[in-house]
Amino acid sequence: MHGKIHLSSTFVIKKENMNILHLSDTHNCHHQLRDLPDADVVVHSGDFCMVGTENEAIEFMNWFCDLPYKHKIFIYGNTSC
Repeated sequence: MHGKIHLSSTFVIKKENMNILHLSDTHNCHHQLRDLPDADVVVHSGDFCMVGTENEAIEFMNWFCDLPYKHKIFIYGNTSC
């Protein structure tokens, strides 16, 4: 059994198209985003705050978590809090 992986079940999800909404560099202005398009996945790739306070981070994450997308990816930016 060394070096072998045995899976009891596997599955593949097939989808013709995947819509991804990409956001970044919102710098504490995320509430100004209105009428975001439909997507399967929303990605925010960093730089979400201005000063870097804990309150900014919590407020942003609450907003991001409340977005109506089933799948969300958050990537911490180089100048995020």
